[in-house]
Amino acid sequence: MKGTVFKRGDTWTYVVDIGRDPKTGKRKQKSKGGFRTKKEADSSLRKLLIEVEEERYLEPSKEIFSTYFEKWFFRHYAKRVSITTYNSKKYVVKKHLIEDNIFNIKPISKITTKDIDDFFDIKLDEGLGPAYIRIMHNLLRQAFEQAKIWNMINFNPVINASPPPIKDCDIDTWTKDEVSHFLKCIRSESIYIAFVIAIYTGLRRGEVLGLKWEDIDFKTQVINIRRSLACTENGLILKEVKTKSSRRQISISPFVINELLAHKEQQDSLKKRLGLIFKEEDLIITDELGGRKDPRNLLRQMERLIKKAGVKRISFHGIRHTHATLMLTNGENIKVVADRLGHSRASTTLNFYAHSIPAMDANAAISFENFLNNDC
Repeated sequence: MKGTVFKRGDTWTYVVDIGRDPKTGKRKQKSKGGFRTKKEADSSLRKLLIEVEEERYLEPSKEIFSTYFEKWFFRHYAKRVSITTYNSKKYVVKKHLIEDNIFNIKPISKITTKDIDDFFDIKLDEGLGPAYIRIMHNLLRQAFEQAKIWNMINFNPVINASPPPIKDCDIDTWTKDEVSHFLKCIRSESIYIAFVIAIYTGLRRGEVLGLKWEDIDFKTQVINIRRSLACTENGLILKEVKTKSSRRQISISPFVINELLAHKEQQDSLKKRLGLIFKEEDLIITDELGGRKDPRNLLRQMERLIKKAGVKRISFHGIRHTHATLMLTNGENIKVVADRLGHSRASTTLNFYAHSIPAMDANAAISFENFLNNDC
């Protein structure tokens, strides 16, 4: 197999046969120009010939990015993630990665790392946050990596791209006194038990709403986390928790046990009043008729209850942070906290919460001094 190098104007070009089209049988040629010297053209030609001879040569795909990405996301990605993950990504895909994208009509084989970085810079200028852009970065990386696996491109341009860093930020949590005051003020509310569970276990919102009575072992005083309630375009669904670490057991205190038993009495009374109208799914947290509780309604109720109690406004996820922060401040082992939160590694928990608990270091210093003095 040979190629030809020739001068065209002020630059050099090479042309080489790369085999025949399997569909038409016609000879296929590859050419590339713009080389400043004959030596540069010869060198590039030799590299290509070696790739062809070793069957490493890949003819770049001419499919444009938007066409490829739609196929990848809606046909491939959608079938390999949970419905909630898919739904959470649909808007960013349509709005930013397909429609409002500087390289959406460019062939995927022609997209460079600079194109990706320029895209990130534009999104920053539009006012989008680093965390949101990181979502785009992850989707792009996966999409181009799949194109590489499918032999559509030689190199993933996202690998060396530089998405904006996510800066550490303070975590909004409640103090011990705020927790106590909040629970005291909402004691008579029908949704009270949801906040007792969240505060004393650190469960995610979906995990709290997905709990069934069968998940509570009153004898051993543990909660089994098996499923989560999610809001999708097809309605409220109960889905199995997705990871081994998320599927876990959490010990609960006698206080939580007593509150659960009191709530069960109230729910049983409601069942008798409603009769066949009550939607029996064995759920602990329900709507007025025993059905699945819409997560958005829980947030609306939380907003009202925060105002009622006069405590600092935090998100529902902030309650999870509160649980972890208070446990760590109280000296609980980091591995125990990680297991309760459903983190696969204790390092994840430590990295996330250690910076928000400055008192831990001071306590450690005092504890170490006492330890040394007592041994002397």
